[in-house]
Amino acid sequence: MLAFFLQPQHRTKSDLFSLPKSAFGFVAIVTLAAFLSIFIPLNVPAAIAILTIAGLFLFALKPSWSFSAPDKWVLALFILIVLFTLEVSTRRPLNSDTNLYHAQAIRWIETYPAVFGLGNLHGRLAFNSVWFIANASYSFSTLLGRSLHVVSGLYFLFFGAFALSWIKPSKNLKLSIAATFLLLAGFQYLASDISSPGTDVPTALTVWLVFMLTLSEEDQKDPLFTVVIAALSAFAVVIKLSSMMVLLIPAGYFFRSIITKDKRSAFTLAIVTLVILTPFLIRNVIESGYLIYPFPGDAK
Repeated sequence: MLAFFLQPQHRTKSDLFSLPKSAFGFVAIVTLAAFLSIFIPLNVPAAIAILTIAGLFLFALKPSWSFSAPDKWVLALFILIVLFTLEVSTRRPLNSDTNLYHAQAIRWIETYPAVFGLGNLHGRLAFNSVWFIANASYSFSTLLGRSLHVVSGLYFLFFGAFALSWIKPSKNLKLSIAATFLLLAGFQYLASDISSPGTDVPTALTVWLVFMLTLSEEDQKDPLFTVVIAALSAFAVVIKLSSMMVLLIPAGYFFRSIITKDKRSAFTLAIVTLVILTPFLIRNVIESGYLIYPFPGDAK
């Protein structure tokens, strides 16, 4: 969320894209954690490894930042969103699946690497989701003795910052209307589930981000625009398979690159999508024996 206040000194023509780049960084960190979770539990050593790799990338890229305070009304609304999210995040989870298998799945990831045949212990534990890995990565269970399920609240704050940055521009009316509507919808339909590490909230927010980025295409000049859309689309799928249709959007950009003979863009889109999907598929095979885990029982 630092991107809400910090802007690169050499900005592109459109600033609408600065915040979604930070979401791309979050996806990259969680994808790295997903690869590590196959081999080691996500506790202190894994956190040190992730921070080290992220620090090396930061040192190599050497970004230059300057403070850029948002408008007062934007900052006031963002503070209200922060206070609201903090209050809601402390409530007891209402999602029954949190007690049924969300918390247990996260605990397995914190304690062990990917366990062969885990789904045989309980069918729901084979419902693989990268969101459980994200929660395990930020749970601090080794230090605190218990897991903190805070990522849904953090992601909601991300989305709130994104939406506010998109409501501000007056040049793209479609985007401003969509951002306003989806922000209000987030408060109405998703806020009660923020305290749960479940997959419904992040799936909806990620798909909405992809939708709003697609609406903002005409304002974008950044070459990473379609890459971020591909990354967020693949991320939505590995959070929850029911969002698979969102891959049609980056698929459209991929085939457009093929038609225009932009091989570099097509290759980049394919590689980014494949990298994000790979640890999800590997964990599926390890935990359930299936590349894509089906219903936990024979259909009759």
